[in-house]
Amino acid sequence: MNYFSSAARLIDGLRSRDRRAIIIGFGIVVAVLAFILVESRWQSYIDMRQVLSDRKADVEWIGKQAPIIKNLQTGCTRGVIDGMASREFVTMLVRRNQLQLGQLEFVGDSIALTVLSSNPNDILRLMEQIACGGLMLNQLNIEKVSKFSESLNYRADLDLRAEPSL
Repeated sequence: MNYFSSAARLIDGLRSRDRRAIIIGFGIVVAVLAFILVESRWQSYIDMRQVLSDRKADVEWIGKQAPIIKNLQTGCTRGVIDGMASREFVTMLVRRNQLQLGQLEFVGDSIALTVLSSNPNDILRLMEQIACGGLMLNQLNIEKVSKFSESLNYRADLDLRAEPSL
């Protein structure tokens, strides 16, 4: 309280215009501090609203992806290929997917396969079926062939090997 009484005596000893200047200055300082406090809180609020909006958009997008992910689940059954040789199995899958077989080589436990297609999604479907059949993909190279006269625009080189039995 000692500070307030000495400040009050100091202000009482000033002329009225000096008192008004000090009070107006003090009011301006308080107003600026209040503005700074409110403005920083307002900016934080705006930033949080933007983050919330981004998160809602992400959740909405993920929700829309759920049916797509559900379709990616596979019902692989290996019973179809039991007793079938790898060569027969691979050629059957290539024919089933209506792809053109470019090359099929067996080197040890590795299989080198080249197929041609007009749609790269057909190649991806072939890869899924090969994986269901128990063959593991070591390497894949899909490239667009730049021959406009042919309908088979995509070439895929696959390097496969049989999955080790557990």
